[in-house]
Amino acid sequence: MRNYLKEMREDRGLLQCEVARRVGISQNYYCMIERGSRQKRMQVDMAYRLAKALRVRPEQILRHEQTGKM
Repeated sequence: MRNYLKEMREDRGLLQCEVARRVGISQNYYCMIERGSRQKRMQVDMAYRLAKALRVRPEQILRHEQTGKM
């Protein structure tokens, strides 16, 4: 589970469907990313797209992914 993504999203008052639309993926796929069942090793381009959608620095997402603190 990528709790950090959920926390970032909720801190910004966004729904999963809004993040998914900003990233250009389905809500279902985004939900799977947040749960950790997709993008198990998150691709750098996806981290950048999520960072832009969540209005955070890409390093914040990449740091969570590298440390495994999800």
